[in-house]
Amino acid sequence: NNKGQSVRALAISHLKPETYRAVVDAEEADTRPWINWRETKSDGLTYGDLDARFLERPLEPRDVVDDVAVNPTTHISRRGA
Repeated sequence: NNKGQSVRALAISHLKPETYRAVVDAEEADTRPWINWRETKSDGLTYGDLDARFLERPLEPRDVVDDVAVNPTTHISRRGA
């Protein structure tokens, strides 16, 4: 999407491990080229759950990376607490 997130980057912090594994397996089996909407439709803002493959800047020391997710969110952070 234009925020730089992907199903895989969102899945790691939103879904059960077995569902996340299914997402990774499906992505790895898909040989179609990716469309990077961040290149053409970016809003220029930085969000949580970004996909490192679409990040528009170098990783910074404060970034947390889990698989491809940069700064994955948590249940608490998604509630704004």
